[in-house]
Amino acid sequence: MSIETQEMHSRALRVLVADDDPIQRSVIGARLAELDGEAIEAEDGAVAWRLLVTQDFDLAIVDLGMPNLDGTGLIQCIRGHPRTRHLPIIVVTSRTDRDSIEGAFAVGASSFLTKPVVWSTFEHHVGFLLRLVHAARDARAAGQRSLASDRAKAAVVSRLCSDTAAGVSSMLSDVEHLALVSASSKLPPVFFDSLRRIAEACYTLQDSARMASTAVDVLSNKISVDSRRTPLAEIIDLSLDGVTTQAARAGVAIHCHQLAHAPVVSCDAEAIELALTHLLRNAITHSPRDSIVTVRAEIYPDGLLAVAVEDNGTGMDPATLANCLVGAGAETLAAIHAAPMGFGLLLAKAVAEAHDGSLELRSSPGAGTQALLILPPDRVSQASEAA
Repeated sequence: MSIETQEMHSRALRVLVADDDPIQRSVIGARLAELDGEAIEAEDGAVAWRLLVTQDFDLAIVDLGMPNLDGTGLIQCIRGHPRTRHLPIIVVTSRTDRDSIEGAFAVGASSFLTKPVVWSTFEHHVGFLLRLVHAARDARAAGQRSLASDRAKAAVVSRLCSDTAAGVSSMLSDVEHLALVSASSKLPPVFFDSLRRIAEACYTLQDSARMASTAVDVLSNKISVDSRRTPLAEIIDLSLDGVTTQAARAGVAIHCHQLAHAPVVSCDAEAIELALTHLLRNAITHSPRDSIVTVRAEIYPDGLLAVAVEDNGTGMDPATLANCLVGAGAETLAAIHAAPMGFGLLLAKAVAEAHDGSLELRSSPGAGTQALLILPPDRVSQASEAA
């Protein structure tokens, strides 16, 4: 078991208890304490929802008949939000009619108990769901640890396919040229047979590279991220630490402008850090000595978060800019090598898309390049809300 997983199991599991009856909340809290759980109480559905979108919980216990926002509406909110859609929910209510039971399960309840609560049954339900939480945590931690590695592998393989296809195209051109200039000579037939076999092998390899590239794209696009909240400042600082030595050797200064209100991002922090590190490395590589690379975070009016990495290098012409994020296809290789960004851009693009975001490039010859890693609004919150 990893240190991260041990820490998950060692801390008390946090349970939201949403009920307008203070006595019921208190009793449920006491029972949860006996099960090594920490109860956070909410007197109605609206208060419960505010807690759910600003804090992390492992389980929710919800009454159906609450003011402001009833239990059914609260469950719908939980299942409709990416941060809480997998949260286990136990409905504890005095309603016993069939419609209430079926309605609760229809909107997403995990379990249903009626008042007065039989505490042995309550402990069974809570214990079962918390065991599922532990298992899900272990799986999520393992998946997040491997995500950056998987994305890097996909980017490398895709680029390797592109390089292979381009190399094969070059070889085919050479073969055609040799056949043309040798047509009038008195070379033995075995020479032309060899050229033909080389050409056939090149066509086979070219087709294989194209099919492999398509397969990598399909597999990469199916990866999704189930994530934890991490301060953006922490991610950026780690990225900056990773390029300090390179920047010093290149004689390039790095200026960082972070947001005053310190956003928190729901993401695979290691993957985002790796993506920003590669963007910084590219910017430093293509910056002249004694220049500045700038890192700037911004939240747009529609809630999108953009982390921009800007350099003062030679920039790229429109044709190169349009093609440099394409990971496959021999026809784009010349443009990619004209401004050699390597695998970094492809990896950053893959990481952004895994988070339902994007990577944008803005550049022009002589004006430097700006790379923007963009994340959607539902992955961004304020530090004050998540505290």
